[in-house]
Amino acid sequence: MATENEKPEGAKEFEVRLAQPGDVDQLAALHQATFTPQEHLLILFGTTVLRPIYRWFVDSPETFTVAASVAGRIVGLCTACDRPYNGPMVRRNRLALALGALRHPGVLFHPEIQRRLKAALTGPKKGEAAAETDPPAQFGFLAVHREYHGTPVAEALLRRAVEECRVRQWRRVRAGVYKQNLPARFMYSKLGFQENKALRTEQMVFVELDLCNGNGADS
Repeated sequence: MATENEKPEGAKEFEVRLAQPGDVDQLAALHQATFTPQEHLLILFGTTVLRPIYRWFVDSPETFTVAASVAGRIVGLCTACDRPYNGPMVRRNRLALALGALRHPGVLFHPEIQRRLKAALTGPKKGEAAAETDPPAQFGFLAVHREYHGTPVAEALLRRAVEECRVRQWRRVRAGVYKQNLPARFMYSKLGFQENKALRTEQMVFVELDLCNGNGADS
């Protein structure tokens, strides 16, 4: 059990563990309660899509999810995939995405959703930058309930996720962070992640951890 060693007054003890299939509903609900559509477009599809996506993140051999819980209530999560996750996530959940679009047809007109779906399903066009030949694993969603902001929950989730990556013998792991999210950038840096300036975009920075050199997190 991972507990808060330096928890603020009033914070409760929490447990960090690998999520199980029975956690899917709570994971989807936390995602929906934590993010805005600007941060995660999947919210526009509703739980029709979020539930099977989290089932994939929990059940698939290429993925895992770490959950933080207090008295059985999930208050934080971190998902991971053994490669960049958007493509596999969309391909494995085509049917759920189609059903979600039928229930919320307006989302199909969202330009960013159109762009991402096309890129995930078709891959790079001729003349575009080629995909990485040896892409790293990637952390997908990191969410902490607002009641636990400012506590060690997020860091504990990342430490447990890095530990699981090592168990699975993944060699590198990457995460995307919004540029303005300075606390998250500091937290990743504290755990040994380094920013990859070549991947920086207008809104995002990408941080990476080499899991083979014994540095970072709980090594």
